[in-house]
Amino acid sequence: MPGRAAEGMATLECLIAVVVLALGVLGGSGTALLTLRSLREARLDSHAAIHARNRLELLVRQSRDPGLCFSLGGGTASHGDGVSERWQMTPTGHGFRVTLELSRGLPPRVDTLSTRIRCGA
Repeated sequence: MPGRAAEGMATLECLIAVVVLALGVLGGSGTALLTLRSLREARLDSHAAIHARNRLELLVRQSRDPGLCFSLGGGTASHGDGVSERWQMTPTGHGFRVTLELSRGLPPRVDTLSTRIRCGA
């Protein structure tokens, strides 16, 4: 009978090993999913930062023309990479206060940037 008890123990050990392995695989899959989600969000954040920089550079470049500066207004733009932007320009004494909202992802995450641009500077 000692051989039969040893066989039962070996079967139990194999069963426990399979359960531990399955839990490890599930844990690894969950971690991989979180990593992929984080990478996607980082990519969208990076694209949003690039669009914000481009929009502000364009507005600053346009504000250098005194004839064009005070005719600048707000607007919206959607990009194929999942980022959309909306900007508003509020006149101040010698320029504008620019508020730029960048939306990305599902559910949408929105960042708001605000700065001042002087006309003709």
